[in-house]
Amino acid sequence: RSVPSAMLGRVFGLTKTAAFLGSGLAYAIGGVLVDLMSPRAVFVAASVGVFAASIGGVVLLPRGESVLPHRPDGRARGALPPA
Repeated sequence: RSVPSAMLGRVFGLTKTAAFLGSGLAYAIGGVLVDLMSPRAVFVAASVGVFAASIGGVVLLPRGESVLPHRPDGRARGALPPA
């Protein structure tokens, strides 16, 4: 785990706060950009930005181990049995 159990509430709160602030800013900035440009151009620019952020997250964020508890046979809880 990358976050201690005692800090999970704060981390979840911060994550949700960032999401709500980001969406509010996106609506405000998007509205101004649609007035300045065409809606299609804003949509394309936003799509490119989301794609770039996704690739950046995959490349830059560290890979962690699974936080799911494992069974004695090595499978994660809730995992489907092998076919």
